[in-house]
Amino acid sequence: MSKKDEHQRQINIILDEDRYQEILKICSNYKAKQGMKITPTEYILMLIDSAIGNKTK
Repeated sequence: MSKKDEHQRQINIILDEDRYQEILKICSNYKAKQGMKITPTEYILMLIDSAIGNKTK
């Protein structure tokens, strides 16, 4: 295990097809509104970061 691996954690999330398709739409809309393309994984991480940030304040 490398030094980098020691500071990483893996999170696996399984979504049903309908929910995944909704996230894809959100990602597409994000690009249209913000001018930046994001992946479903990036979007989910943004949600997690936002929830954690709001709880710790």
